[in-house]
Amino acid sequence: MARIIDGFSDSKRRMLTGRFGVADWRGSAIVWILGVNLTVFIVLRIAGAVGMACDHEEWIGSIVDSLGQPLSFSAWISAPWTSVSYMFVQYEPSHLIFNMLWFALFGGFLQRSAGSGCLWAVYLSGGLSGAVFFLLQGGFYGANVDGGGLIGSSAAVMAVVLAATVIEPERRVDLFVIGSVRLKWIAPVMVAISLTGIDGGLPGGTAAHFGGAVAGILAGLRMRRRVVRGCSGLRPDSAGAGECAGEPDAARLDRLLDRVRFSGFDALSPAERTELFNLSKRLRNNHEK
Repeated sequence: MARIIDGFSDSKRRMLTGRFGVADWRGSAIVWILGVNLTVFIVLRIAGAVGMACDHEEWIGSIVDSLGQPLSFSAWISAPWTSVSYMFVQYEPSHLIFNMLWFALFGGFLQRSAGSGCLWAVYLSGGLSGAVFFLLQGGFYGANVDGGGLIGSSAAVMAVVLAATVIEPERRVDLFVIGSVRLKWIAPVMVAISLTGIDGGLPGGTAAHFGGAVAGILAGLRMRRRVVRGCSGLRPDSAGAGECAGEPDAARLDRLLDRVRFSGFDALSPAERTELFNLSKRLRNNHEK
């Protein structure tokens, strides 16, 4: 099996050798994003415990406020870095657990489909979009918005969830007790939980969650369009076989597997199904020689 996998592209090897790509875990966006969020949480909890022990409980509030996204533009302009820092900050355990569980599940799908670079891009763009929508909310409603500054990765995670769902809506995941469920049914539940605040999110963050959702949908549509578009130059004599001129077998196999993964096996024409079988057989025979 290992010899067959060697014939595939890097993206397919990651998909076939492990959920998050065991061979390149050091460069995995999943590992780094989870690690940063968990590290910040632990540091803040230790700081909070030290502050309580020293009878200075206000310390932790000041630290969290300095990392959070301000509600007003005038406060944000003096600390613009908070639009990035806030998306890695959780202080309540329930807030961290909900966000990281959803991120690990959907981030794994997105990383396998599009790679670590795209996962980073979706996470950061979702967080930044959430910050913009939060500032807009502050501009419209000002002091009428409860909760003050914004912390938490909910907007960034929302983007990851919806991007993964837009790319692979028919992908199934096995959930404890419930069983096998398609992503297109899980995502709406997650969105509802996040928008209602059941996940431990902070008040006033609905606008940020909405901003993350918008970024995720747009990113997912763009990535899905890039993959589903497939080959741009068909041979005149291919007659629907979908074989790209001069395309290596491994690359063509990747494209066909992407079509199956995004749209299902039925999306392939009879000629493409035959081509998929022949390419798989040919690559396997080449690596067994």
